[in-house]
Amino acid sequence: NSLVELRLSANQLGSEGVVELTRGLGADDKGEIDGKKRSALRTLDLSNTNCGAEGASMALKCTSLSSLRLFNNKLGSEGFEAITPFLKGGHPSLVNLDLGGNNAKEDAVAGLLQALLHKEEDDCSTLRVLEIGGNEVGNEVESILKELERVRPELDIARDKPKVQQEMEQELQSFMQENKSN
Repeated sequence: NSLVELRLSANQLGSEGVVELTRGLGADDKGEIDGKKRSALRTLDLSNTNCGAEGASMALKCTSLSSLRLFNNKLGSEGFEAITPFLKGGHPSLVNLDLGGNNAKEDAVAGLLQALLHKEEDDCSTLRVLEIGGNEVGNEVESILKELERVRPELDIARDKPKVQQEMEQELQSFMQENKSN
């Protein structure tokens, strides 16, 4: 009976705690896996754990994981820049990656998405769902998202609605409410 799911959401592990946890799961500082420590863990929820860029990077080195939640860790742009190399061309085991609510600026989000565009001939990316809501999304990101739809149609990227669309929907809803009583 091996542990396959670990939900640590809202436990303030910090960067050091997450680094130690992931070492116990078999990841090392070089991103290599110790064959003796191959973990059965498939789902790791580190939402709101204050894991920092170092903890997030180490978690991405755990190649047994198919689902990783890094939601609301205040990674910011620096954190996105730190994890981007681990996502170049996709990821070898992750199917679902939640990076929502980390307040990264558009240039960092764009850089991360650009890394996913790189598709090699021997591409073995398993990534199918990426959550980026709660980070800055503008024209540059929208443009890269369109390119990703073409290059990686299997990848579903969840994000916040653009502000223009939100405003239009609110106006439509107001209009409908006003005309409903007429």
